[in-house]
Amino acid sequence: MTSFIFLFLACLLKLLHCACMSDTTSLPSTKSGCLLQRAKTQATQQASAGPLHKQHAVLLDGRSSLQAPAGSLPPDVIIQYGEKRTATTLQHHSLCLAMNILHSGAAPCPLVATDEISTQRTSDMVTNASVFPVIKTHYTESLRKMVQLGLQKGRRVLVFATAINDTAGSDGNIQDWQASAQHLSRNLSVHVEYAQITKLLSKRGYHLVEDYASFFQLSDNQTQDFMTYIRYWDVLRQCCGKQMSADWFAVLAGDESWIPHHSPEDSAYPACETYNLDEVEQDLITSHAFQQYALMGDVNLRKVSGEDGEFNGTYCSRFSSEVRRGQEEEKKRMSKHSWAD
Repeated sequence: MTSFIFLFLACLLKLLHCACMSDTTSLPSTKSGCLLQRAKTQATQQASAGPLHKQHAVLLDGRSSLQAPAGSLPPDVIIQYGEKRTATTLQHHSLCLAMNILHSGAAPCPLVATDEISTQRTSDMVTNASVFPVIKTHYTESLRKMVQLGLQKGRRVLVFATAINDTAGSDGNIQDWQASAQHLSRNLSVHVEYAQITKLLSKRGYHLVEDYASFFQLSDNQTQDFMTYIRYWDVLRQCCGKQMSADWFAVLAGDESWIPHHSPEDSAYPACETYNLDEVEQDLITSHAFQQYALMGDVNLRKVSGEDGEFNGTYCSRFSSEVRRGQEEEKKRMSKHSWAD
């Protein structure tokens, strides 16, 4: 009798296991067990696949998709893409700093133009296994070519982008960037890892770049260096150089006809008049991140933008004086520079 009971229980357990694996729901008593089994299976699959941000850029054309090789962070190549005047400089600069922190200064950060020389130089960086470039481009064709070239060479490639989405964060969610990233991925036929939304940047200010520190799993000390650098640099980005805020440029130039984009009550108002730019610039260039990574890394980390000269402690005050004297007025009027808020 005892043997019969053990045999019956063994058969029952086997039946329940088969029902769970086949997702059968005809046995009510197996429901919770099946849910647990599915949860364990999903957890195992997710653990083996790795976090979402450890996957790599894949062309999404459906016909000739290139699957990137397996691997983990940090990536070998980052492509930063966005339309002009969508805070691409902030994203590119932040990614450049993060990669130079991770790769000990071996991360060049070029801007890809459409000319042949620029394209070839950047292509060489993508295929060079000893460097880890952060490439900025405004051109979709260049984006796709760089991604495809990197994947063909077996390099780990990630794409970051900027975007405009006026409804992002309207429900109070300041991390509301995923839908925009998915939309960009479909439009570009390239997987976009993260989308920096101008609306959310207005709400969060420079603190938005904490997302990058978290994404790249910077240590506490690295994150402190990263955020300190961006804190000072972001003030200079808006109040100094050839890409300064158009509102602040109008103030410096004495343009009384200018209609400001932001009022002092607006969270996006740069408040440049409250800063001593020489002191901010000095704080930046004496920061640990600047000394450790900017001086040893890409030259763009020593500038407010790729169009400006290097920081020297008085670069920004001198530039402001030139605007006041009208020396930069004609350049702006002729749209020779990408002036942006």
